[in-house]
Parts: sequence; structure tokens; C-alpha cells
Amino acid sequence: MTDVIDQTWVQAWTNGVPTTEEVMQVKAWLQTLPPSIQPMISKLPLRCLVKTKTWALDIPFMFSVGFVSEYHVDGFVTVCQSPGGPSAKVSPEDLSFVAPWKGLSREQVRSFLVLQPSP
Repeated sequence: MTDVIDQTWVQAWTNGVPTTEEVMQVKAWLQTLPPSIQPMISKLPLRCLVKTKTWALDIPFMFSVGFVSEYHVDGFVTVCQSPGGPSAKVSPEDLSFVAPWKGLSREQVRSFLVLQPSP
């Protein structure tokens, strides 16, 4: 028997526009993260949909999408299979960007980051 992967949440996740409050929460949270994580955030913005590039991952399941929910200083991200669903710590190199959360583009997310001067 094959498990059915619920992807009914995806359309609502990507459609629409974030509220001003949601944008302010994302912006405030992103600005608390260390500068070393900024390249990862630029590549895979918070809450964006991702798919796996490899068969080796359990989350997101092959032929489905998940979303980025957290960044780690060791270079990994946490990916959730669905809101409230299982999650896993994954290398960004094993993921492909699929779509932004509620149209929050990579450029908008980059503009939220506090740019640190180069050493």
C-alpha cells in the first residue's frame, strides 16, 4: 500500500499576498539571523516551496514539495513536508527552489536582510 501525500495546502501557500503583519514578522526574524546564513536565505527564502534533487531524502518526498522553515549555522535548512507535518534537516544543495511563499520573492527577502560589510 502506498501512502498518499497531502499536497492540497500548496495552492493556498503560494497564492495571495502576505499581510503587512506577516511581512513585518518575517523581516524582523530574518534580521536576527547571523550574516553567514544570508547566502542560504537568498537562495532559498523563508517558507519557499522546494523539491528534492535526490532520491536519498525522506523530506520532501520525491515528486512532492515541502517548504523551508528554518536555517542552521551549520549550513543546513529545516524542510517541512506540509504545515504541521514531518520535517527534516536537509542540505540546500539537495533542494531546488519551486515557488515563493505568497509571492514573497527572493528579491524582497534579500531587501529584508541587514547587509553586513565584507571583511
